[in-house]
Amino acid sequence: MNFCKVAALILVLTGHAYAHPHVWVDMAMELIVEGNVVKGFWVDWSFDEMMTAMVLADIPAGPDGRFTEPNAQRVFRDYFRNLENFNYFTYIWINRRPLPVRRIDNFKPMIVNRRLVYRFFVPIDQPLRGDSTEVVVSMYDDTYWTDMGFRRNNPIKVSGVAPSRVGWKLELNPRRAYYGGMVQPEEAIITIKS
Repeated sequence: MNFCKVAALILVLTGHAYAHPHVWVDMAMELIVEGNVVKGFWVDWSFDEMMTAMVLADIPAGPDGRFTEPNAQRVFRDYFRNLENFNYFTYIWINRRPLPVRRIDNFKPMIVNRRLVYRFFVPIDQPLRGDSTEVVVSMYDDTYWTDMGFRRNNPIKVSGVAPSRVGWKLELNPRRAYYGGMVQPEEAIITIKS
């Protein structure tokens, strides 16, 4: 009986317990520049095996990994559309000014290497300014239900600009830490020289 009391006391004194993520996402993005305008970026979210199995049990894909159009719309409706209420887990800053995500375009779910992948476009339509423009993109779920990180191989691509004008890096940002300060979001920091 003393053990139960001690265990209950420990639970009360330690405050709320932190849970681990339930979904894991590897990300990649391709920033699109046309002329002197950052048009937006393509995003690929590649999900873990459990999320993949859950979606496929509900909405099947064909043997080629493609969803029929009605099933793709169901994946959007049942598993993605609600993320609009959470800014699609996407945060953008252009030259340190936040830019809200108003919509996403061209959502397409698919199965690649036995994993569910969402591909979609985030429009920005912001002109390049001054000597250089800095675009910062971070994607995270601040409830930490979903653990999101850029994939290690080829996470960032920039199209429409000579490679000599582009630099990018990935960094953790402790100023935007969430989940009780325990998780720092990873940011893609892309610099485009005019």
